[in-house]
Amino acid sequence: FTATLVLKLAANGRLGLDEPVAKYLPGLLPYPEPITVRQLLQHTSGLPRDLAPQYTWTTAAEIDTERFVHFGEVEAIHDSTVQPLLFPPGTNWSYSNTGYNVLALLVEKLTGRRFEQVLADWITGPLHLADTFLPRDFPLVPRPAVHGYEQLYPAPRGLTDVTVYNLSRYFGAGNIISSGADLNRFFRALLGGELLPAGLLAQMKTTVPWPGQDGLVGYGLGLMRVSLTGICGPGAPDVWGHAGDVPGYNTWSMSDEAGTRGITVASSPDLSASPAAAAGRVLAMVTEFCTPASPSAQARASQLQSALR
Repeated sequence: FTATLVLKLAANGRLGLDEPVAKYLPGLLPYPEPITVRQLLQHTSGLPRDLAPQYTWTTAAEIDTERFVHFGEVEAIHDSTVQPLLFPPGTNWSYSNTGYNVLALLVEKLTGRRFEQVLADWITGPLHLADTFLPRDFPLVPRPAVHGYEQLYPAPRGLTDVTVYNLSRYFGAGNIISSGADLNRFFRALLGGELLPAGLLAQMKTTVPWPGQDGLVGYGLGLMRVSLTGICGPGAPDVWGHAGDVPGYNTWSMSDEAGTRGITVASSPDLSASPAAAAGRVLAMVTEFCTPASPSAQARASQLQSALR
């Protein structure tokens, strides 16, 4: 969502993707090296992933407390950028939530409006995404929702319900609440050309390799490309979308290139008695992208699913 808003600003001539961020947000980042908007979108900026260690909770009790802590938008960026750059901008790739904190702030600066208002006017309103909203720093979900759980404490203590969570530290990077149906509708509109001009959508889909994935995963401007060759066999299609997590929730949302078929899977992390079985259920859905579904893909899904039996 954040990347799409930034690209809509570019489409309107409000910013240049290859302009330094300092042109729009002077003094925000402490580094002498220029970092461009495109580098933030593509995670090639070298910015740290998250908060510096001294601002990060590590014990279960600290993590349980963290979910009630508020971070101001600039505060979260400052608490991350006390760390050095991971590499010179544009020379490597590393996922950075901090970069998307900056991009969300950029949307507010250039529009003069709150991020959630721009999101509603430019995306969720026109697409009628009634279950997609940004609670800012309000920790309660103001409508019925799937609960998220974490195993923060050892047995015999049970799971901790972390549905109540102040997501302000993930501003622009992971603080939007949505539903599977809304995410599928969003990617259908995005990939179908409803939200961006063709030229900018093509730039969004121009990827760099995700390190360690053997070329099967690439990252564009806020958009992941995943090759299904390993699942469907040679000549398999790519799928496009995104995956991510916050405490208590994992989400994987992908669509075919035209956005005509989409799958969104959400779960609580690391809670299955059989991770292979959970992976098998997901894989069985993913094989729907195979045309036709290859015997090897179906066999692999069945093999993983059988771990439950």
